[in-house]
Amino acid sequence: MTIESIMNYLLENRAKNLPSIALAGAFDQLVWCLNDNGKALLEIRDKWLNSDDYDKVDIALNMKETFPYHSQEERIKNFERIKARWPSLSEQCEKILQEWDSQFNK
Repeated sequence: MTIESIMNYLLENRAKNLPSIALAGAFDQLVWCLNDNGKALLEIRDKWLNSDDYDKVDIALNMKETFPYHSQEERIKNFERIKARWPSLSEQCEKILQEWDSQFNK
């Protein structure tokens, strides 16, 4: 069983009204429990952000332990695509970009 299959299993079998942030929080905790420091899990998070599945994108945007993607330019490019497709996720995208700027562009 791979981390991707576990993440997909948890997504598909989550409680009916579980908010995205709750499953994202569980994934965030797993990052620090894995022997690769969550490398594979974070790669899946970035894959989810590029998916056509709203729930996967929403959950991935709610993960807070690390910033998605390898650069701010990559984040901006991918977040523009997400915001154009799902305007309801725009606020989450903007919040992540602002958090990056406040931490690294002082």
